[in-house]
Amino acid sequence: MNEISKKYIKLFFSRIWLLALLMAVSAGATYFAYKNSFEPIYEARIKMMIAINDKYANEVNIFDSIRSSQMAVVDVSQIASSEEVLSGVEKECGISQHVLENSITINAIPNSRIIEASIQTYSPELALMLLQSLDKNLYAKLQEIDGITYKVLNRPYADATPINSNEYLIFTGLAVLGGIFLGGLINIVIGESVLVNKSITPFDGFFENENILPVPASKKAKVEGVKL
Repeated sequence: MNEISKKYIKLFFSRIWLLALLMAVSAGATYFAYKNSFEPIYEARIKMMIAINDKYANEVNIFDSIRSSQMAVVDVSQIASSEEVLSGVEKECGISQHVLENSITINAIPNSRIIEASIQTYSPELALMLLQSLDKNLYAKLQEIDGITYKVLNRPYADATPINSNEYLIFTGLAVLGGIFLGGLINIVIGESVLVNKSITPFDGFFENENILPVPASKKAKVEGVKL
């Protein structure tokens, strides 16, 4: 590490109290501002395994049956978020399809027959109610389609803790880093100004004009005493 780097590091941490002050102010302001505008988001989830009906499975070998089931996963994923299924949820729960489309996530696990569905909203009770309605309407829709069914691996459930409960900690941490960085920059600016002022003497710039020569004090006194 060269001398210049050492100098700026020393200046950066030269006033610890300033770093601590800006860090505390930034963290406190961010924490209270975020807490006042914080909107919790809750999530309800369900996991399903897709299969084809037995009467179709008996007509093919086990490998074709598994492959058909995996292909059916894609179909069920699309059906779960289709207008027909969501319209049933809208009628039962009173939530518009547009809101449902933005709240529902259908995740088909690759190379498997598993589908995970989740709904995020501002209330755990509402999230669970919407997911139960989705399960009901999806099952009813699949009854109209021969050959596809599914088994619920875990019943719909909703977490009591918001999924975004730790976001304020992230923003507060970023504010702390920002306060430290700002305090360090101020320390460097102040430190550089002090060093520059110390390097300037009272006679700096006095002899900038080479045509002006300094007059000794003794001669100056004699000159002032001469009467013209």
